[in-house]
Amino acid sequence: MTNQVLIGQRLVAGFPGTAITPELVQVIRQYKIGNIILFRENISDAAQLRTLCADLTELIRRETGYDPFIMVDQEGGVVTRLSEDCVNVPGAMALASTGDPGNTYLAGKLTGAELRRLGINFDLAPSVDVNCNPANPIIGVRSYGDTPSTVVKYATGMIRGLQDGGVLCLAKHFPGHGDT
Repeated sequence: MTNQVLIGQRLVAGFPGTAITPELVQVIRQYKIGNIILFRENISDAAQLRTLCADLTELIRRETGYDPFIMVDQEGGVVTRLSEDCVNVPGAMALASTGDPGNTYLAGKLTGAELRRLGINFDLAPSVDVNCNPANPIIGVRSYGDTPSTVVKYATGMIRGLQDGGVLCLAKHFPGHGDT
């Protein structure tokens, strides 16, 4: 692996629109970018997303020799990037309000399976921020609770579910978008 490819494997690029742009092709070719993040602006419906992910995988594999991480922030609830014709689950606070950590596992497994079906292999979720600062409204309903033990109780189910659904995931935000 060349140094350029080695560096590119550690970079993530985003792009505007719902299809690969000539500028994205140029950046991937020139800098050997190995990974992509998708946002709501990149997604119109499930069929378009499956095609886009397949095209991105082929492009990056051709230019770098490696399969990309194709990432999305799909927490559920208010942080939902997928279109309405996809599986979209409730957010963290709604799931935790059921009192059953098994529900976060099921939501994670459904989300993971849906992402995998669409060609996404890395979910930038769950949020493990603790909702303990009323002056910080950024996290709010994106948190599983107001104590570390509550957050752990529910977030671990989501993590296992996403993994069992077939995608990588990460616990975010450190050192904290809110408070961790």
